[in-house]
Amino acid sequence: MPENAKDWDRVINYNITGPGGGQWHLVIKDQKCELKKGMHSKPDLEFEMDAETFIAMSKGEISGASAYMTGKMKAKGPISDLMKVGQVFPSPTAWNNAMDIGI
Repeated sequence: MPENAKDWDRVINYNITGPGGGQWHLVIKDQKCELKKGMHSKPDLEFEMDAETFIAMSKGEISGASAYMTGKMKAKGPISDLMKVGQVFPSPTAWNNAMDIGI
């Protein structure tokens, strides 16, 4: 995890819809990430998008900001935290390395 995650402990729900989708939550704590299946009951942030958008974001084909502004992604949570996600995971490589998802 990058230095940007220092002192930023959060739980983020991901609801990925459509074929290939599913529900996961990401626990960021002590500059470490853990991805778990299912939704957390008390997330700090929530993201919803279809699987196609999620994969495009993971490959760097579309940014989170573009996905949000075009309605391809819905987000809930404090704006400062939503913006922080982009700082903690500044590139698809940073996201993929932290998640070890190999996209």
